[in-house]
Amino acid sequence: MNKQRPISMLAAQSARHHVEMLPDGILITHESAAVPDEPCLLTFDEAVSRLDSTEYDRALLTGIQVVRALTDAMLQGHFRPDDRQKLILFRWFVAVKFVLEQEAINGCVTVTDDSGHPITAALYRSQYGELPVFPAAERATLAGAVEGAMTAAYGEEDGRRNALALYVAMVGPVAGELTETGHSVMATLHDQALQLFALDSVLPSPATH
Repeated sequence: MNKQRPISMLAAQSARHHVEMLPDGILITHESAAVPDEPCLLTFDEAVSRLDSTEYDRALLTGIQVVRALTDAMLQGHFRPDDRQKLILFRWFVAVKFVLEQEAINGCVTVTDDSGHPITAALYRSQYGELPVFPAAERATLAGAVEGAMTAAYGEEDGRRNALALYVAMVGPVAGELTETGHSVMATLHDQALQLFALDSVLPSPATH
């Protein structure tokens, strides 16, 4: 049985890091005096690659700082990402913002991952039911339902650009919160998933002979 947990658990998992944008990369320093790690200097390409993995899924605040540092590097002309890298940045940011918003609204639950290990997930709730949401799953959903659909409809190059344009519309330009478009897109994706789950549960199993 999944157990309801207090709000802010996901952000509380993050270790304290100082993230600084430099002309040649991003410097990450652990701020805890009890764990004196060596500062880590990442190239901009390496920082994007780490966002595309699960590197910051248990350090969401650090990941958000990395995204902001990469954005600053772009604005100052130090980093010129291609469309694929821009998609990674927006996909990661949209996924995390959605997860944190759902945590603030509905709290967290403990679920098991594919390996059988317990993980903390935010809870999405609508008229169609409840669904645990966590960054890796949200990124996979966006990559398939948004980027994959755009690529299938418009081809690889135009599909990426259209997906990127949608992501830009989903994030507010000032505070970086999800816009009305962002909330609508994410709600639609999750409500469709819940409706499919409900349909699967009532459909009869195929007969075997």
